[in-house]
Order: sequence, then structure tokens, then C-alpha cells
Amino acid sequence: MKRRRREEELDEDDLEDGVEVPASQVQSGGGQGKPSAAVPDYKTLHKETELLSLRVQEFYRGSSVLPEEKNTDPEDPSGWDPALPLVDSHAQLLIQKRIVSEKLNRSLRDIVGPLQLTMNDITDINNLIRTFRFTNANIIHKSPEWTLIAVVLLSVLSDVIPLLQQSLERPSSIQYISTLMGGLMLTDRDLQSLVQLFRVPAN
Repeated sequence: MKRRRREEELDEDDLEDGVEVPASQVQSGGGQGKPSAAVPDYKTLHKETELLSLRVQEFYRGSSVLPEEKNTDPEDPSGWDPALPLVDSHAQLLIQKRIVSEKLNRSLRDIVGPLQLTMNDITDINNLIRTFRFTNANIIHKSPEWTLIAVVLLSVLSDVIPLLQQSLERPSSIQYISTLMGGLMLTDRDLQSLVQLFRVPAN
């Protein structure tokens, strides 16, 4: 009886030992499954989010451009940290114009379809943007405001682009733009007042 009981105890021990399965075997599933991707570390994601937010705030203040990571060489005993150069005015203007172009193009893609146009038909809008003077304050707008700006600029360009003028004069286009203005709590007269600000007065 003692011998049989000892064998049962050994069997129970063997079962307990057999419960632990290496993680690699569980993930592989006997060679049939694929190992799951590593779960991102929350602290790392949080740190990257804070860094990105700080970079955006520094840019809009016109202060400086931050590197994505601080370069430190553990083998360098001097501990010297290179100074971060400030963004010069020319580079900052280029960045501001790029931001405006991206925001406007995003709004224009939603507008050109109902106007029966393509983005290739309004490439001159980029030349118009290059003539503007931007600051850190006048490039920050909400999505509806970018839509309004896009419509105003299209109306301005219609004076020099016959195809665009024909498109805006279609009844369907007039109705579409009127609906857009209504969604922004504006009237067609408000739109024309904004367009007049960009037009050179006739001599």
C-alpha cells in the first residue's frame, strides 16, 4: 500500500511539473500558429506622445525644432551635449507654407468632386499660397475654416482660370457652395465680401 501511494504521489508531482509549458511552445502551437506581436510598452508610448506634443507646441511658438531623440554616447566620457540650432526665418516660412498647403489640399479634395473638377485643374492655388505671408497664428484653423478658405481661394482664382469660372457658375456648383456656407452659418454675401478682400480694385 505504501508503495502504491508513493507512486500516486509521484504521478501527481509529475502532472504538476508537466503543467508548465514554455511560452515559445504555446505561441507556436506545435508549429501551426504564428507568434503574436510584442505588445508596445505603455510608458514608451506615453513618452513618445509627450515628445510629439512638445515638438508641436515648440514649432507653433516658433522656438526651436526638437530632435526625436537625444543622441548620447555611453562611451563618450566628456558628456558634451551639442546645442540645438534655432529654426531660421526662411526655414520656418517654408514649414508654414507646407502646413497650409497640406491643410488646404485636404479640404480641396472634398470640394473639387461636387464642382466637377480635379486637383490638376486647380494647381495654380499653390502658386497663390506662395504669395501669402504666414505667421504662427494665422496658420491654425479648424477644419470648417479651412473649407471656407478653400472656397474663397477658388473664387479668387476663377478670375484667371476660365475652367474654374465655368465650374463655379454651374447651378449645381452654386447650390453646393451655398449649402457649404449655410453649414458655416454664412451667406453668399459673406462669401463675396471675403473674396473681394483678395481682388485688386479696378482702376
